[in-house]
Amino acid sequence: MLRNKYPWAMIETSKVWGMPGLSDNYFILKRTTYRGHKLFEASHHTFQNKSGTVIHRSANLLEVFAALKTKYSDHLQYAEKRNTFARKATPKQVAYIMSMIGYKLSYYMQTKRIDIPREEFEEHVAEVLKNEKQAIICKFIFALRLGDNDYEKLKCAQVVNNAVKRLHENI
Repeated sequence: MLRNKYPWAMIETSKVWGMPGLSDNYFILKRTTYRGHKLFEASHHTFQNKSGTVIHRSANLLEVFAALKTKYSDHLQYAEKRNTFARKATPKQVAYIMSMIGYKLSYYMQTKRIDIPREEFEEHVAEVLKNEKQAIICKFIFALRLGDNDYEKLKCAQVVNNAVKRLHENI
């Protein structure tokens, strides 16, 4: 899933993945047990209605992807295109992410023993984000909008670690 042509983000390790679609739509793929059988289940959601609708269930992941592609080809075309964006993050994207992770920075600064003003550290974090490709940034924003999940935690930690490296290089 991590090297898929679509921007699937791991929501729960080896169990649940999510992918943004057009507008406020997104898709969840999860490993589940249904009536005693282990299956893959794809569902369609919006950020207004997070409960979603099941698209397809099957033990065969390729069948699930085929059903997804048949019913939501426009979303998948957009997602595939979005997954190849090589441009750098926009200032608006960086500002949005900073607003979403700002409350976590104090915790990271404390655990990493960073002894500079928070505003200065935020500048380093913003610089790291500015240098990320939009394909990664879009996935990160999607994960942040979903809330507490593995991809969001992993990406936050990675961005902070890169900001710490950047900070030490500038000292």
